[in-house]
Amino acid sequence: MPVPYYLLTLTVPAEMRGVFLHYPLEMVPVFFAAIATALKALCARRKFLGGDIGFTAILHTWTRRILFHPHIHVLVPAVGLAPSGCELRHPRTEEYLLPEKALAHATRKAINEALARDHPEIFARIEPTARQKPWVAQVQGAGRGRTALRYLAAYVKKSAFSEGRLLGYDQSGRIVLSYRDSADGKLKREALDPRELLARWLLHILPKGLVRVRHYGWLSAAAHKACLRVRFLLGLGPYRIPAVPKSEPPRCPFCNGLLAQIARIAPQRGPPLCQTILKAAA
Repeated sequence: MPVPYYLLTLTVPAEMRGVFLHYPLEMVPVFFAAIATALKALCARRKFLGGDIGFTAILHTWTRRILFHPHIHVLVPAVGLAPSGCELRHPRTEEYLLPEKALAHATRKAINEALARDHPEIFARIEPTARQKPWVAQVQGAGRGRTALRYLAAYVKKSAFSEGRLLGYDQSGRIVLSYRDSADGKLKREALDPRELLARWLLHILPKGLVRVRHYGWLSAAAHKACLRVRFLLGLGPYRIPAVPKSEPPRCPFCNGLLAQIARIAPQRGPPLCQTILKAAA
């Protein structure tokens, strides 16, 4: 859409991460719902935007060291649909959408209220000081959204670490993992026992039924008409899914003859290993 986009990030405080780790089926939906509630309420205020918004939220649970660090990224097009449904609302300036402290405070309040109402047993296990711990929120401009979408797509498609970050193993048999330290931006190495590496990896497997990507407001599947109205008021036509280009049939690299699939062989191996490890083993 031809409007500015914002990338919002809400991070769970360290004192609350244990609760998310032990109760993911309850805490992840509460986290998503709290952010949606807080963001909709703030953007509905006329001094910020004054309309109904649409946004996409993506759950991210790992750091560059594969440690458990749950946070949610939210991509928000800075345009709201007025209550009348016949007018669009825009921020007063493209450099500012809403205050970070207000978003963090509203999210924390919404989570505490939801836990006390729907999951009192979990709420009672959280120390009062942890419930009142300030949350961290970041709000930054994301241009027209294309760059932010590419940035977030990596969290959806990729896993907690890539094969290229495995640098082999040391003399003790520990796996050497490379990572970029966010504190100074430098590449560093960390040697991990194989069991420790697997334990960190397993921290980020969501229970069955939970999804990492959710759409809200007029970007949700249930608000298709509202999305079309926003596009109409922006001077855009209905969204059309581009046709999938027809691919050429596979051909033999030697005789250029057409190939036909006669069977499918199920994979019989594990995940690919780092080339460095294979060379060292040889």
